[in-house]
Amino acid sequence: MAVVAAPALAAVDPALVGLWQAGNGGDAVRFEVQADGSCSMAGRAGQCATLGSMLVFQSPALTLGYQWVSDGRQLQLSRGDASSVVTFQRAAAAPSPAAPAAGPAPPGAAPTPAAGPPANARPN
Repeated sequence: MAVVAAPALAAVDPALVGLWQAGNGGDAVRFEVQADGSCSMAGRAGQCATLGSMLVFQSPALTLGYQWVSDGRQLQLSRGDASSVVTFQRAAAAPSPAAPAAGPAPPGAAPTPAAGPPANARPN
């Protein structure tokens, strides 16, 4: 008997990364997607992946497939028919990637001076 591993989820489309919300107040549904594919939908944590216009949400308890389309401000998820379309508004964009840390100076570059008063400064 051959054992076949379940395929790993693919990457998530960067257009989905951020916080989305459908509805208002106590009826609001939140959908949050991280760049690494971790996500939460309506308080349920899971993994998200996209392949073209297909979005897969997978948690330990269930796996759901959606068709998705977004213009950057709105996200529409559908289970395949017009009556099941849920429209989310972007509540927060994905955080900008941090600036890379300064690395060592290239060989032959002049050393960066240390902070503080110049060597020829006179005391007051």
